[in-house]
Amino acid sequence: MTILAAIYALTIGIGYAMRKFGTYNGKETTVFLSIATIGAVLWLSIFLRHPLDLNDAIAFIIERVLP
Repeated sequence: MTILAAIYALTIGIGYAMRKFGTYNGKETTVFLSIATIGAVLWLSIFLRHPLDLNDAIAFIIERVLP
């Protein structure tokens, strides 16, 4: 599990460095962070042997954001 956290931190760090030295706007950064975080949550759920159903998670988020 520590390796997962280290890989996630490394991925976020590389993404931050790319944003700092490249020409990326805020939307691209938000999409990158969202995808990286969803990936980390999915891997964590697999390691905990309680797989996350992405469809249910997306439906829950949409129901909370869009009334």
